[in-house]
Amino acid sequence: MKYFNKVILTIIAVWANIAYGTPINDFAFKSPAFNGNGYGTYVLTIENEQYTRQQSILSALQSAQQAAAAAQQNQPINQFLTNLESRIYAQVSQNVATQMFAGGACASNSTVCGGSINFQGNTLSWIKDPTNPTNILLTVRDNVGNTTVINVPLNSFNMSGP
Repeated sequence: MKYFNKVILTIIAVWANIAYGTPINDFAFKSPAFNGNGYGTYVLTIENEQYTRQQSILSALQSAQQAAAAAQQNQPINQFLTNLESRIYAQVSQNVATQMFAGGACASNSTVCGGSINFQGNTLSWIKDPTNPTNILLTVRDNVGNTTVINVPLNSFNMSGP
């Protein structure tokens, strides 16, 4: 019986060692938020997804605003006004050029002659160059004060000078 008790005690000891003595090493959390492995990458991925979503929302809003502005510009009344404005500018430009090159404006080559027009806060003025009567100096001054001077050589246009 002593032998039998030893065998039973050995079996119980082995069983207790197997059942209660071995730690569970197989379990681990899969999410880096819980186990800490790769947590930095996990956080960066989440931030990148949030940023991408915000950018796509902003892009969609900008696209919608641009589409609304384009639809507004394509209305018939706006097309009409744009066309009318273009024709008015062309007519003003033609009238200024006609006045610049009009032969009757100056009686002689020694007379300084010219003209000026104020158009939407901008001043266009022209004068026959006193140093070279075959040139016209066109001065454009915008409403901010910026000035541009253009030298128009009359001989280049095969015209008789004013």
